[in-house]
Amino acid sequence: MAFTGCTSKLSVKPLGNDQSRIGISIELGNILEETLDTAMAGLNEIEGEQAGKNIFDLPSIKKSIENAGCKNISISSPSRTSLNLSFSGKFDFIEYTQTKTTLKITPKFMQEFSKSLGEEFNSIMDLFMAPALTNEKMTKEEYADLVSVVYGEKLTDELMKSTMEIAITSPKGKEKVHKILLADLLILSEEKTFTSE
Repeated sequence: MAFTGCTSKLSVKPLGNDQSRIGISIELGNILEETLDTAMAGLNEIEGEQAGKNIFDLPSIKKSIENAGCKNISISSPSRTSLNLSFSGKFDFIEYTQTKTTLKITPKFMQEFSKSLGEEFNSIMDLFMAPALTNEKMTKEEYADLVSVVYGEKLTDELMKSTMEIAITSPKGKEKVHKILLADLLILSEEKTFTSE
């Protein structure tokens, strides 16, 4: 478990004929896990659900991915706060030339991806009021202030240190890894591109 924040990775690999293999891994940090447990405890009690259950509803996620037309789905949750997911398909947010792969991330992409991770995960994301998911414009500092007021400085520090690696492989097999702060995605208000170059 990461002590300095949650870590995530997104990978894009070409399969030919504009088809792609997408891989996603998510690992939540300690403070984030504790905060989620506290925030979700009341909801679980109201709904009669067991506290400390897995955050990711694997059957629901798999069904959502299948309904989106994806194939060759692999999904696992090594711990209650981690997710490994991969699938194949043709995606309008990935473009290819003969030598370059481009991934386009937009607020709409963020919203649709979050929905695909199931109702439980979306309830958690709602707790963090991410501007990219609520169609609000906010600076990173404004978002940090908002999270700090609601959840305190420890969680804010962890969230602001959390990173995401985006690995893009070109049609010729060259990989470029982009490392960004998760907060930069959570406040995304316009298209951001990542390429294999």
